[in-house]
Amino acid sequence: MTLLNNFIGNIQMATIQQRRKIDRERQKRWRKKKLAEGQKQIQVMLGPEAQEVLKREKELTGKPYVQIINRAIIGLKDKLPQVPKSVRKKREQEAIRDLIPKIDSEGKDHSQTSKHLNDEGIPTLSGKGKWFPQN
Repeated sequence: MTLLNNFIGNIQMATIQQRRKIDRERQKRWRKKKLAEGQKQIQVMLGPEAQEVLKREKELTGKPYVQIINRAIIGLKDKLPQVPKSVRKKREQEAIRDLIPKIDSEGKDHSQTSKHLNDEGIPTLSGKGKWFPQN
């Protein structure tokens, strides 16, 4: 009897492992499809109050969380102030200034760094021309 129980247990374990593998592959295909549709996966931590609001909205509408959150974020679109162009440009320049030392720390010389910036389409700080080693 013990041998039979072990045999049945092994079959069940194999079935569970196969099912998990199939589920992982299905999830992979689903994520790939969603990314191809232009969606982006994000992970967030919600506080208790936000969790309660989300739960109530789901109970009221019966819609999936993703649809509720998408609708809420899109609803913010018209309420958000526009970031002035000068502020956006300053932020872009700061990001570029932070990026250059990171590229240099990979062991690239100035010539390789400027080539990398040009290949990636990263604008110069002035927004004109191309990157050269002396920039």
